[in-house]
Amino acid sequence: MTPVVRQRAATEVRVVGKVTYDERRVGYITSWVDGRIDRLFVKFTGVKVRRWQPMVYIYSPELVTTQMELIQAVKLSRGLGAASVSGVSTVAQSTLLAARHKLALLGLSSKQIARIEARGKPVDHLTLSAPVGGIVIEKRAQEQMYVKPGTRLYTIADLKRVWVKLDVYESDLARVKLKQTISFTTESYPGETFSGKVEFIDPFMDNRTRTVKVRLTVNNKDGRLKPDMFVRAVLSSPVGADGKALAQGVEAKQSPLLIPVSAPLITGKRAVVYVEMKPGTYRGREVVLGPRVGGFYVVREGLSEGEKVVTNGNFKIDSALQILAKPSMMNPKGGGPAPGHNHGGARKGGSAASSGSGEMASHARVVPREAPALFKEQLTAVVKAYYKAHFALSRDKLEDARKAAQGLQTALKAVQMKLLEGDAHVEWMGDLKGLSKASKAMATSGDIKSARRHFSTLSSHLIVAIKRFGLAPGNRAMRFQCTMAFGSKGAEWIQAKEAVENPYFGSQMFRCGDRHETLTRPQVKRYAASAKFQRQLYAVVDAYFGVHTGLSHDNLPQARLGARKVAAALKYVQMALLKGEAHMAWMKTEKSLKASTAKLAKARDLKGARKAFDLLSKGLILAVEQFGVKGSKPVLLYHCPMAFGNRGADWLQSASSTENPYYGSKMFTCGDQTRILSGHKRTM
Repeated sequence: MTPVVRQRAATEVRVVGKVTYDERRVGYITSWVDGRIDRLFVKFTGVKVRRWQPMVYIYSPELVTTQMELIQAVKLSRGLGAASVSGVSTVAQSTLLAARHKLALLGLSSKQIARIEARGKPVDHLTLSAPVGGIVIEKRAQEQMYVKPGTRLYTIADLKRVWVKLDVYESDLARVKLKQTISFTTESYPGETFSGKVEFIDPFMDNRTRTVKVRLTVNNKDGRLKPDMFVRAVLSSPVGADGKALAQGVEAKQSPLLIPVSAPLITGKRAVVYVEMKPGTYRGREVVLGPRVGGFYVVREGLSEGEKVVTNGNFKIDSALQILAKPSMMNPKGGGPAPGHNHGGARKGGSAASSGSGEMASHARVVPREAPALFKEQLTAVVKAYYKAHFALSRDKLEDARKAAQGLQTALKAVQMKLLEGDAHVEWMGDLKGLSKASKAMATSGDIKSARRHFSTLSSHLIVAIKRFGLAPGNRAMRFQCTMAFGSKGAEWIQAKEAVENPYFGSQMFRCGDRHETLTRPQVKRYAASAKFQRQLYAVVDAYFGVHTGLSHDNLPQARLGARKVAAALKYVQMALLKGEAHMAWMKTEKSLKASTAKLAKARDLKGARKAFDLLSKGLILAVEQFGVKGSKPVLLYHCPMAFGNRGADWLQSASSTENPYYGSKMFTCGDQTRILSGHKRTM
């Protein structure tokens, strides 16, 4: 369950672009005379040169002739002396100045001209120097090549400052303003963010791509940004309470209402959420959604601040309602609604699910169920058939996707429902109905767009089934998500491979998407441990509970004190009580626990403490699963899907109601119990 919150939010639009030269920092070396290149000082591109560094050595007959004119003018001026007729002296001085000026126009410096006058002999070669420092990006000069005035020999670019040109679609252009700072990333430096200011917005649009070039100026003193590098940038704009994006620099008068993206069930133009009416009872409500902002949707109508919505398990509630022919996401009117039952208002009517009403026994999360090995193998066969459909859609092959959907239906029919009992049996009935309906619709799809929509529904049902029952050992399933699918509404799917293969865009954007979670829990090897060792390990867990309490109540000193108590309890765990592989496994786990505890004890703020707590939790959860514990309190495993930017995080606690250590007072009850690692089971 997650409360509806009102807080500042911003829409994010992702754009792409390239690094290029700053045209104001590009220099050219050209020949000023007719002549022949006898020597090149810089012989290839990519060389870094400094300002006034020699570049080319040119022989020029014209240069020799002009120098002789200068030398004769100097001799004439000196020969006349001060006693000469003033008119003749003036002509001589004018001739001398004209000769000097002519040599200056041919590229000689004042010092070079002065040396020629002093020596009284002409030089037959001219050295051309670089007018600016930078990198040679173009070289046209060749030794023994004849050149004329204006022949371009080199192009030099100063890369200490570069341009980044972004392609912004016309629909997103309102989010860009001059002087706006935009952050971007590159493939070359993953995880690192660069930024630059908007300096120019192209007044013309590319008619072919329907994009406008937006130019950033970026400091590049370390030279890591190379011309033609591909970049990805994010344009962010604040959102008002009505869900509309505001202009850059304008703040919303009232923050929007937000719910996690996993809360609404979206089909066509309808969006349904399940709201907690009282503990154990939920009612479906149709809402009007605004744009997606990160891991949240803006709610324009239908919810109020503080109401709690189901974020994990809503498909289960909806599936059960469909089985009972009650109003649901797929069937707003249901099979036989009660008279006068209004399902369209924001606060009236709706579909209710209550654990005590007899209509359904359900909780706002996917509760893992124990399933026989044979059932897991049969469900694994369904997932393998699903993978064939995913492969076909990611390669734009409609006919192969239809055949895979038919194979999936066959695999579903082979799953023996009788292998399950009680709640697990009822839950699989709901899962099976959703899977069968989506796979049948996909097998008869008229086009690939329709097939992809049915595949999205199929994926959502299958993710719930895998979370609930698991797969046969050795099989892997990871949940991926693409936020751009279906007009930026987003869609998820399952893969066994690490690399993204997008089924909703196929060859258009094959690698679009991110992995969000691993659905199959790795098999943890259990080791034999004495009751004495298990009691010592429980003392560590008990000290850890103090850290959890501190963080869930935003109390950093208490959390740091708890970390020191965990470190002290670890010293009393006797490693000698374990033998063989168990001994080696504990050595590895203990090292991890000590490192994360030390980091937590030194944390300067709650953010750093929570990161260290996440590492500590992972190590301690593994230890409890490997060796078991014996103590007076239950050890319960909880999960928050929104922690750390929707990556999700686990923790241990003894209380039976959620106390979130990653959000504290901001979202104290966000998260759900997923397993009982030790102690008495909680009453459902």
